[in-house]
Amino acid sequence: MIFFKTPKLFQNPHVQSILPDIMALTKKSDLSLQTLEAESDKPFVLASKTPKEINNAAVLLFIPGIEGSHASAVIQLLLASKKLAKHPMHVLSHRGIHLEGKHISPYHAGLTSDIALTVKLIKKQHPHQAIHAIAFSMGANLLLNYLAINNHGVDFATAISTPFDLEHCVEHIPQFYQTRILKRIQKRTQNSSTVYDQLDWSRIKTIRDLDEALVAPHFQYDSANHYYQENSCQHRLGNITCPTTLISAADDPFIRPSSWPDFKTLPKNIQAITPTHGGHMGFIDFKRGFSSWIADHLAT
Repeated sequence: MIFFKTPKLFQNPHVQSILPDIMALTKKSDLSLQTLEAESDKPFVLASKTPKEINNAAVLLFIPGIEGSHASAVIQLLLASKKLAKHPMHVLSHRGIHLEGKHISPYHAGLTSDIALTVKLIKKQHPHQAIHAIAFSMGANLLLNYLAINNHGVDFATAISTPFDLEHCVEHIPQFYQTRILKRIQKRTQNSSTVYDQLDWSRIKTIRDLDEALVAPHFQYDSANHYYQENSCQHRLGNITCPTTLISAADDPFIRPSSWPDFKTLPKNIQAITPTHGGHMGFIDFKRGFSSWIADHLAT
């Protein structure tokens, strides 16, 4: 087992959280893209990378965080990692991202049907290879919800920087990050001729505001609180049966340890790694220069 440590100079959680964005500027992977639909008229994009040589290495399925896709920084670092080059890799973008016009649709932290369709497709393409699902932040909550109701879906799972309690997480995300995320959503969805055009963005100051005004009613929840309660994975962890690793940094600026579940009470197939530092989806290592410790962990 490789445990994450970093020099004091890079222990600041915000530095760790932002570094992947800087590092990914020089990374680029050749990907094939396809548009899939688990539900009619609600498409999502699946990106795939094939190894140069055919082998029996496990298939890696990446599920990014909020507003995430194959273009997300942490995903780009893993796609470009030489340590993972032997693996077939797929990236599930959240609904509507990298699509245009009417194909832009909302997604949420409990919407597992897109994962189910993707896993089915991967099993058809790679019938004799194990599937390792790796997810980040909101995507990690999504993956853990999926695993709780699909015991034979994937063979292994890794959930990184998971918001186990969605309401607690939303309440503690620093405003700087919330503003950044909301601006990205607004820019991506402007003039899309969808439900996003009905929003009064002048009233959307926080992610909770967006969930209250759009996500909850669109998916028929009574309120943002109802949406958070129904889709927080913390209540379902005991139902997961596949080998699963939970990686959460104690200094995560989005997710405080006080919102973590009691890891000691979880089934033996679930292992928790909780380094002191790492930020939110950061875990940038400096032993051999700037690199993703997550890639080291997945390669072991």
